[in-house]
Amino acid sequence: SSYTNGETISFKINNFNTSTAHLASCCTSVAFYIDKNENENWIEHSNFGLPCLALCPGIDLTLGFSETLIDSIVISESGKFRIRVPYSFNQAGDWSYEVFSNSFIIE
Repeated sequence: SSYTNGETISFKINNFNTSTAHLASCCTSVAFYIDKNENENWIEHSNFGLPCLALCPGIDLTLGFSETLIDSIVISESGKFRIRVPYSFNQAGDWSYEVFSNSFIIE
């Protein structure tokens, strides 16, 4: 997909696994990374909510089987990007898995 600089980019996270997914979160919002493609390499560009993981102890953002979470972001920079969301299948918060969006272009 292609977006204009400053346009809102919506994304969905679906859980098709029969186990409940535990998402990295900042209180009740999903925490995620924005990666930028630079010279055909994905480089972490920014993150949203990850530094505040310790601020909301006891809050567990989960996604059960067939559940969907919808969020959005605005990126005010041109380039090729993707969204990366850490998750796990246990409450330990080890974030041993990551899901990646399709890449998208901002012009």
